[in-house]
Amino acid sequence: MRLALAIAFASSLAFAAPAGPQEDPDDLKKQAQEMKGKVKEIRGLSFKKEVTVGVYSKDDLQKFIVGEFERELPRPKAKKYEKAYKHMALLPADDSWDLYDSLITLFSESIAGFYHPKTKELRLIKPEADSEDETFKQLGLDMQAVTLVHELTHAAQDQNFDLVTVPMEEEYNDDMVAAIKCLVEGEASIVGWQYGYDNSTKLKTLMTFDQLMKANNDGYKSGALPGKAGKLPAYLRLTLTFSYGYGCEFVLACHKGYGKDWEKISKMYEDLPSSTEQVLHPEKYWKERDYPTVVSIPALPEEWKLLCHNVHGEYPIRILLKELKAGSSKEIEKAAAGWDGDRYAVYERNGVVSSLWYSTWDTEEDAREFFDAYRKALGYKYKNAKETSADGPVVLAIDEKRAATIERRGLDVLVLDGDAELGKFGEKTWKGAKKQELKKVDRFVEGCWTCEKHPSVEKDVNSYCSECGERLTKRKEKKEKKEKKDYR
Repeated sequence: MRLALAIAFASSLAFAAPAGPQEDPDDLKKQAQEMKGKVKEIRGLSFKKEVTVGVYSKDDLQKFIVGEFERELPRPKAKKYEKAYKHMALLPADDSWDLYDSLITLFSESIAGFYHPKTKELRLIKPEADSEDETFKQLGLDMQAVTLVHELTHAAQDQNFDLVTVPMEEEYNDDMVAAIKCLVEGEASIVGWQYGYDNSTKLKTLMTFDQLMKANNDGYKSGALPGKAGKLPAYLRLTLTFSYGYGCEFVLACHKGYGKDWEKISKMYEDLPSSTEQVLHPEKYWKERDYPTVVSIPALPEEWKLLCHNVHGEYPIRILLKELKAGSSKEIEKAAAGWDGDRYAVYERNGVVSSLWYSTWDTEEDAREFFDAYRKALGYKYKNAKETSADGPVVLAIDEKRAATIERRGLDVLVLDGDAELGKFGEKTWKGAKKQELKKVDRFVEGCWTCEKHPSVEKDVNSYCSECGERLTKRKEKKEKKEKKDYR
């Protein structure tokens, strides 16, 4: 999921292009001042500072996005993810298909506006000529104002809850990052659409606000995006739109569960959601908390070159099972439910990409359901492989040099996929895997942070180096050398 979460600014997505925003600085400033009052009225958040508001053309937006990717996910790093996600069958295997270029398209084509917590700038995107959706006009919806309210809500979140230290740049737990973004984007989307609904007489005669939100959320949950972005692989689209469709549903459910008290939503920034499981099942956050388990697995020897390691989580597992034809939508949702934690690590050796994936589940029945579903998925992925089954693991012999193995032990499932030599690390992974409940999401710490290996990399928070992925250290502070033991 890191692919669609690569940029940490807060944005609004376009179902279709809104009307062209005001470009006169004075008019835009006046409109922003008015909309700030609406944010306070709807959400109850005050603005402590002025917000710099401007307009970007599509070309300006693309240049900005390229700059962000060069800092956070440069092409060589993106190529590692491309190899990993092609191996996992989440992206097209075609050699001509390029991940970096596709991500630029994904963001350039789908963003209607954004607020950047680091620069404190808000930008509305000027659509191309004749691209405004007539439906919004007919409903009396001012989509420029809806977008502006959405982005001003992000500015208010930043001024009240300090978005810079919210770990949306966490490198090795995409599932947690996705959940946090659901809070941030879900809340802003609700405020934006509430403003639009309140100011459309025609819309109020046609449907309730809840009906409007359901229609919007269903659209986002389908992965529908405008233009070229709408033709990109499902995994990219769905992981981007997740925080809008499911994020809205999550925040609405929490808001309702907390007696429609916005102050309780504000408190969520002190107790951040930590998994897509909590988002998909909001009662597991607000009612009876289901904490995810952080899994760590032993690293392989140096000859195995690490491409990436991360966490899938319940929602991406749904996508993966669907891509690999593991059953009906209902069967897939059931197989992914009961997720408690996972960790995958993808390697390359002698040109062969391989992966270890360790997952843990709430009950043995949940683990069996996932085991059965992913066994079916592997059969689809390797249609010509010969399957053999002993007392424990199921092995699919892909060819002379490659194999896939899936095994369940109690609550846990281990998948080894790729180089046949990977099998000899199975027992080491079983014995070396560690599990710890994640009860609190730690925020980043502000300061001047840099990477010892790449001194040119500097950030304002103790996140991760965009070159090597290691945790940053304080400038002029020596980092203790630690033995590489596991990935967590």
